[in-house]
Amino acid sequence: MLAERTDQIGKNSVYTVMSRDCLDVLAHGHWSRHGFFNVSEYELQLSGGETLYRSECFDAIQNFITMLTEPCRVMFPC
Repeated sequence: MLAERTDQIGKNSVYTVMSRDCLDVLAHGHWSRHGFFNVSEYELQLSGGETLYRSECFDAIQNFITMLTEPCRVMFPC
């Protein structure tokens, strides 16, 4: 992720990674002086703002979303 504005450099920020239906994936971190976003933690939220899951690993967030949206497939794989 590249910074669009240089006034965000070094400040703690929240970046929306993806948003679909009622789920939002947010990345907490800061912008580097080179314009890159350094993620310290990912957060899965309902659209209303309730936090469902937090992790330092994006794969863990993706697995949690899969578990929520496809419970039968996770519990009983083919």
